[in-house]
Amino acid sequence: MSEAENKPAPSGMSKFLRSDTILGLLIAAFSVLFAFVGYQATLTDAKSSEFELSAERVLSVANREYLDASQNVLFDMGAYDNYYAQLGTDDDAADNYYASFSTALVDNLEDPTREELFDDLYFDEMHAYADTCYIEADEMFILGDAVGEVADKHQLVMFIFAIGLALTAWAALLPDNSSIRLAFVIFSIIILIVGLILYLPLATSATGFPANTAAIGLSCLN
Repeated sequence: MSEAENKPAPSGMSKFLRSDTILGLLIAAFSVLFAFVGYQATLTDAKSSEFELSAERVLSVANREYLDASQNVLFDMGAYDNYYAQLGTDDDAADNYYASFSTALVDNLEDPTREELFDDLYFDEMHAYADTCYIEADEMFILGDAVGEVADKHQLVMFIFAIGLALTAWAALLPDNSSIRLAFVIFSIIILIVGLILYLPLATSATGFPANTAAIGLSCLN
């Protein structure tokens, strides 16, 4: 008789853990959880990609607006030089140059408390929209990275459930009285518990992110 046939039949809890019922339940649990977590990982990864793509678009807008603002600053400087040169000599030409000034420059000229013409406040006003877009781009990149980390953790949980499914499937091929079958089942149960412990925080953290970029209301993409 073989060594497996000489072993006594399992009983009690050992018999229950070795049974096809517990193996079937484990295989079903691992399969469902693997598919469900995989689906959530795909959705989370897609959301991360959407945020990062939006961040790149906002960054492009910010760069364009910064260049436009810088060109407007140069235009203001040139217009003011011409305005000052024509002032008192050709008032009509001076008025035309004055009318071409930006709002920030006009506000500076009309504010008696401003000591410098092109001061920090002027540059802040000229680049305000570009700075806002840079801030939004940074926030979107940070959000995309955070969602991407959650997607990576989903992948880790999937890997853990895959290991548990493989051990359970292998245990189902072994004889009922095999000690290796019992060990595989115990390890599978431990892996199932560990996977659930790792997954539960992800289930709550994923709901804390905006559904999409439209829910954030990015001013630079409107």
